[in-house]
Amino acid sequence: MASYTAISSISKKIAELMHKELVPELIPSEEYIGFAAPNERDSLMVGIFLYDIRESDEIKANQMSARDLSTMRFPPVYLNLYYMITAYAEGDILFRSLREEMILGKIIRYFHDNSIIMREEGNIPAKIELMKMSMEEKTKIWSFAGMPYKLSVFYKVSPVTIDSERIQKVTRVTSVDIRVVGGKQNIQEE
Repeated sequence: MASYTAISSISKKIAELMHKELVPELIPSEEYIGFAAPNERDSLMVGIFLYDIRESDEIKANQMSARDLSTMRFPPVYLNLYYMITAYAEGDILFRSLREEMILGKIIRYFHDNSIIMREEGNIPAKIELMKMSMEEKTKIWSFAGMPYKLSVFYKVSPVTIDSERIQKVTRVTSVDIRVVGGKQNIQEE
């Protein structure tokens, strides 16, 4: 069952995976990897920014599911999450740029090799994929924060499921009585 916490669960999982992959080789400690918009990064060396959430075009649920014998649950919503990951290094420009490129390269390699994200909640694994975006699209995402564009990687995570809490009471057919009388079939359901 996937609750309303599914989005934050995916974000936490992405951060945990980056902690495992980047610390201590490229990032001194886990506290330098976190969630922030580009204009709010403070001392982060890797900023994870969930910049958009959209309903999935690929998966649409339209059937209710049985919750128990007398209740049906309305279909879940399937979402696509869009993340921007940016590396920030300190030091002189040459060192800083090379360090940021190494961090981004390691992130790209990790998610390329491990493109399925397993979560504690829900039974559908999510796929993380590097997005193909134009420079114009990337610049638009940065411009809302009033910041100049900085090299970043953009990922789509899908599907992320949030179950509906809306239910409907139903009456199940418990018996069927079929009788043939004078060549005509008479069916009664109870």
